[in-house]
Amino acid sequence: MDNIQNQEVTRKSRLPKNKRFYWLFFIFGIAFALLGASLIPVWAESNLPWENLGNDFFSLIFFFIILVYIVGYLFKQIVREKKVTVKILTVFEAGFFSAIAIGCIMEQYDMVGVVGPCTIVGAALWLRGFVYIVKAYLCKHDESDKYPLWMLIVSVGLVTLGSVMITKDIFEVYHILWATGVILIITGLILFVLGFISKPKVDKALKKLKKQQKLQKREEKALKKQEKKTIKSQEKTAKLESKIEKNDKKSESEALPQLEGPKNEESNN
Repeated sequence: MDNIQNQEVTRKSRLPKNKRFYWLFFIFGIAFALLGASLIPVWAESNLPWENLGNDFFSLIFFFIILVYIVGYLFKQIVREKKVTVKILTVFEAGFFSAIAIGCIMEQYDMVGVVGPCTIVGAALWLRGFVYIVKAYLCKHDESDKYPLWMLIVSVGLVTLGSVMITKDIFEVYHILWATGVILIITGLILFVLGFISKPKVDKALKKLKKQQKLQKREEKALKKQEKKTIKSQEKTAKLESKIEKNDKKSESEALPQLEGPKNEESNN
């Protein structure tokens, strides 16, 4: 049994992190789904505590969206990019959105005013498209690094869409809250499913060990109960024996004077 336990400990230590900490998927999945559901603007005028959660903390929500974009995408592009010009432009892009993110925090506390979310998203698309176009131009003069035509078309589309969004508000806070809420709910569901997938399977040896441990515990409980019953029965027997001894002594003490009386009469005669 000790060998099986040692094997289980070593098995757990060798498991990958997503297997050892699979329960974190459930926690974050539930948290993301609840947060997303509370941000969706369907709770307006519902008199619930979270009815205006999205509008009240929209600047902070947008700050986290920008932060995810900077850390999750732009930093990776800076590290992977080999062309110095494109890398410098990406660093400028990251710095620009870092300033916007700081502005969102300051706007949350009514310190400054930041441009609308549609303009910021438009600027993000325009800058990304511009960086891609510059990269396509540089790759044109470098035969070893070819740039796909479809990516150039996407880049032009990003610049065009970004320009339209900067000049005209296509969407408002309401739409961003809907999109953010739905994305969070979907992410929460995916994490919840990943929790079930990442949950490590129990080995047959471990199952057998657990069954043996349960049986052993049941046997120990049964033995303890039996011991208690035996002790109680012994105590009862001891009490009965002590009572019998007392009764015997009492009857003997009562019988002695009666025997001595006839003996005295016989001696007198």
